[in-house]
Amino acid sequence: MKASSLKKARLTKESRKLTEAVRARMKLSHATRALGFHVVSVEPGLAIFQMKVRQRHRQIHGVVHGGILATLADTVSAIAAYSTLARGSELTVIRATGVSVARLAAAAVAAAIVLI
Repeated sequence: MKASSLKKARLTKESRKLTEAVRARMKLSHATRALGFHVVSVEPGLAIFQMKVRQRHRQIHGVVHGGILATLADTVSAIAAYSTLARGSELTVIRATGVSVARLAAAAVAAAIVLI
């Protein structure tokens, strides 16, 4: 499914407002800007981000670096969790059990990776 069709899917007024607020906050993050993360949509408990694969994302074997994919997954899951909290609340991760990144195939440059 293309990110553009995900974006049009079913955003309520509240979800559009939340999506715009997250987009504004993400512009303040040097790391997510440098990596090219794009907020597709956010609603309570659900965040959808997209990253267009660039040459700079690939490691020496031609696949997207696992650390970049892990950072994208971390960002998406944090935004999804924050979206369920009352305004002004803080979120603390007590324990992380581990991250595993498995690659099925190399993504071509300019391909889009969408994380939900």
